[in-house]
Amino acid sequence: MDRNVILDKNKQAKVRDEGTEFVDNRARQKGEALLMSFMLLLMIYNYFKGIPSYDLMTVFWAYGAVTNLYKYLAYRRKSDLVTTIFTAIAALCSFMNYFSQTW
Repeated sequence: MDRNVILDKNKQAKVRDEGTEFVDNRARQKGEALLMSFMLLLMIYNYFKGIPSYDLMTVFWAYGAVTNLYKYLAYRRKSDLVTTIFTAIAALCSFMNYFSQTW
């Protein structure tokens, strides 16, 4: 088979490039780390100013619960399941506190 034909077929294939996936995953990881860092900074600032942060805490804990749930589903580690349960409870408690204070 001709080399150019093989290259054309490869370019038309719907397979994702591993390099692109690596860059996308790295960008997502860095973005998530920055987002969580800013949320923590805002929570610390709110704490010192006496401003409730239940809304930020709800998002923070809910994100942790979903992340650990998917880790548990993929790896079936008990530690991920325990972390999922505790972070989900923390998210629910934060949400109830936020809801009770804003109602």
